[in-house]
Amino acid sequence: MKKFLFQISLALTLTTSNAQDVASLAPGVTPAESTEHERVVVRSTALGGELSEQTQSVTILTGDNLKLRLEPTLGETLNREPGVSSTYFGPGASRPVIRGLGDDRIRVLQDGLNTVDVANVSPDHAVTIEPLTIETVEIVRGPATLLYGPNTVGGVVNVIDNRVPSERLSRPIEGKVEGRYGTADEQRSGAGLVDFGLGPIVIHLDGSIRDTQDVEIPGFARSERLRRLEPLPPGEEEEKDLLLNSFTESKGGAAGASYIWEGGYFGVAYSGIDSRYGTVAEKEVTIDLEQRRWDARGAFYKPFAPIKSITYKFGYSDYTHTEFEGPDVGTVFTI
Repeated sequence: MKKFLFQISLALTLTTSNAQDVASLAPGVTPAESTEHERVVVRSTALGGELSEQTQSVTILTGDNLKLRLEPTLGETLNREPGVSSTYFGPGASRPVIRGLGDDRIRVLQDGLNTVDVANVSPDHAVTIEPLTIETVEIVRGPATLLYGPNTVGGVVNVIDNRVPSERLSRPIEGKVEGRYGTADEQRSGAGLVDFGLGPIVIHLDGSIRDTQDVEIPGFARSERLRRLEPLPPGEEEEKDLLLNSFTESKGGAAGASYIWEGGYFGVAYSGIDSRYGTVAEKEVTIDLEQRRWDARGAFYKPFAPIKSITYKFGYSDYTHTEFEGPDVGTVFTI
């Protein structure tokens, strides 16, 4: 996504003049000697330097710097960035919080388009992004976030997954495979992707799977103060050494293809994610979510003067979020 900012230079002409006009002096008063000064013209922005550098604060995570921070959720992946925390609600749900602002004050994008989920409604709702398939994360703070809407005063998180290729490959085929294992929750996860080129056509395939058990914890799940203020009913025992109903199950994948020529590109991608996880606040409540998504993107480079480029993006999503209370269906969200 390209942004164009217009910078305006101000020209200020500084001159000096007498405090009183000679013709308006009282009779008998001799005018003071005046001094001629050279004209000085000052051209500058209000703050100095490039305007884009003054109004934006952007953090970009990619490559090894991103891979070493990957966690099961997007919020936990970005949690250690300066000014960023998360709405941690167990291993299954966590959304970024920037400078203390979250929910609707933060916009989460997938390649510049809305993720189309209900993660901003409640902290126990998951973001429909699998961190294992992320290529780059852009965190935008400051006034530039208002370009994405009047409510996004906290910041914008844009996740780039390259499922719609925009450049030709330097080699006939490229790919990577990753596997992870965690001891605290017995995490077993893996992901793989492959890109291969057939002349001007580039094809992308990726897939991921994740499974975690209830998280082991040191001591009690509830703090000492909470246990004292709100004791459990008779017959119930405090959770200890294990955070019950904190399991997660997730799988997803995508297929995309682009036609790339010297003057631009056009591509489409189809992706899906299925996730099931427990909510740690209530032992009997689990959440199932499913999303199927189509994306189309393209660009024309230097179509005609003075336009440098035209880019366009479209997305369509079918999303279902179902909350189960034991075996019974509770709340259902559909988009």
